[in-house]
Amino acid sequence: MSDPGDQLRDRLRMIAEQAHRSNLERAEQLGAHLRALAAGRLDEEGRAEAWQVAHKLAGSAGTFGYRRASDLARSIEHALQRGTSEVEPLTRTHAELVAALAAPADEPID
Repeated sequence: MSDPGDQLRDRLRMIAEQAHRSNLERAEQLGAHLRALAAGRLDEEGRAEAWQVAHKLAGSAGTFGYRRASDLARSIEHALQRGTSEVEPLTRTHAELVAALAAPADEPID
C-alpha cells in the first residue's frame, strides 16, 4: 500500500510538470507576440493577448517555483500594460525568461 504522503507528492509533481509544459508554451506564444511587435504588426488586440499570456505565465511560474521566470514575465506584463514600444528590452527580458524556464525551478515542489 502506498503512503498517502508519497501519493500526494507524486500528484503535485505531475501537476507541476504539466504547468511547466504550459508555461513553456506560453513563453513561445509571448515570443511570437513580441516578434509581431518588433515587426510593427501587433495591434491592440494582439497587445492585450500578449499581456494576458505574460500575466498567466507570471502567476503560474511563481506558483510552481520558477521565481525568476515569474519576475521576468511580470516585467514584460507591466511593460505591455504601459504600452511600451521599446522592443529591444522586451526581447532581452523574454530571452532571460526562456532561459529561466529551461533551468531547474528555484523552489522545486518536493
